[in-house]
Amino acid sequence: MTEEKFHVGVKALFVNNKSQILVLRANRLDFNRPVEEHWDLPGGRIKEGDSIQETLRREIKEELSIDNVEIGEHFDTNLSKMKIPLKNRQVALMLIVYSCRFLQPDAEIRLDHENSEYRWVSVDDAKNY
Repeated sequence: MTEEKFHVGVKALFVNNKSQILVLRANRLDFNRPVEEHWDLPGGRIKEGDSIQETLRREIKEELSIDNVEIGEHFDTNLSKMKIPLKNRQVALMLIVYSCRFLQPDAEIRLDHENSEYRWVSVDDAKNY
């Protein structure tokens, strides 16, 4: 049996009409392991049998309580600095990022338990999150 080398996650890159990016602060209390405070894009890991679009829609609805979104073009793919615990070891996390937009620009964001705060930040500032 081959051991998994990494998990695959998908992230949603939302940009508002001020060219700001939506970032979420992960709720450290929600993790069952010690994690550093960090900011992230909405999204999550792909479950077996789910498509990228299904995963993005599920995660956006769970994390932001919004289900009326358009999933656009592939934006970027990268290897996360975070490691994911798997049994007695850690595996890498590959992230696939898609441009997304709210179909109702004034949609109210209501965070779930996984995130404690959200911000719209400039592209330059996003590098610090």
